[in-house]
Amino acid sequence: MKKHDIKLLYLLLTLLLSVAMTACGDDKDEPGGENNSSYTERLVGNWKFSSGTETVAGYTFDFTASQLNSMKRDLESATGQSITIWDETLSFTTKKVNGVNYKVKGIELLLDGIEKSDGLKITIKRLDAATLVLHEDFSQMVGETFVADMEYKKQ
Repeated sequence: MKKHDIKLLYLLLTLLLSVAMTACGDDKDEPGGENNSSYTERLVGNWKFSSGTETVAGYTFDFTASQLNSMKRDLESATGQSITIWDETLSFTTKKVNGVNYKVKGIELLLDGIEKSDGLKITIKRLDAATLVLHEDFSQMVGETFVADMEYKKQ
């Protein structure tokens, strides 16, 4: 990947996180806003990042845990905020993931502080006893194809 493409990725992620971390609200008034207990129960535990694939403006690339950690550090430095939801390890309880409240609605993972209007949609693409794949779609927010599949393994 060219240096220009990496800079574009960092810019887009910085935009996402600056908006996502400042949004607020909740979905209690929406029909079906309650937790999907089947997914919630299966999510409980620690999940370690194993691989990721990201498509940005038509370019697709794979990234490793090392690259994820590097991007996370760069984004935290750029935004001045701790970004715990994109950690290498996700620790789910029935109500929180890495300290952030969440709900499951259908296959959608809803995080406190991130509204649908922010343009970020996180869905559970795969969840079994050993593997969790989260699909993150930022396309609506940035007006370009910008999606990521993040694969985690149960610890």
